[in-house]
Amino acid sequence: MVNKQLARNLNGVETEVLLQYFADRVLVIVTQLGKVGCFIQATIPSTTPLPIVQKRKSKSEQLVLPKPPPAVELSKVFGTAPSDEDDLLYSLYASQIATTVWTSNAEDAIGGERRNVMVGLSLRKKMPNGDPEREREMYMQVIEMVMELLETQ
Repeated sequence: MVNKQLARNLNGVETEVLLQYFADRVLVIVTQLGKVGCFIQATIPSTTPLPIVQKRKSKSEQLVLPKPPPAVELSKVFGTAPSDEDDLLYSLYASQIATTVWTSNAEDAIGGERRNVMVGLSLRKKMPNGDPEREREMYMQVIEMVMELLETQ
């Protein structure tokens, strides 16, 4: 069982990402509150093609995220997002994190056995009338943290 974690200050918000591999699934926890508020399980049929992702040669290159396939199925295991708007955001995080996990392994991308991905999320509440660009930047930085952990397998 491999267990990796990373903590970083993202736009003034302390953010922790934990990655843990189990025989039958992969656990990814993203927390800005020191706890897990919502667990979402992502699954995908092994016959669904995944995009082959070109790794960045340097951190200065723009991050290109793999597009989650329509066949990704999300199931809430327990907990809820703070609001309906956050529920949609949490689903976006879960599908992107799962796709990133699946495409990080070339054998999985070609059609090997894909483990379910459990995503635990606890994100700080957005400010009313918050800056969408800042939210997008936070999202990209969180996914980049997940990618960093996946690259150090």
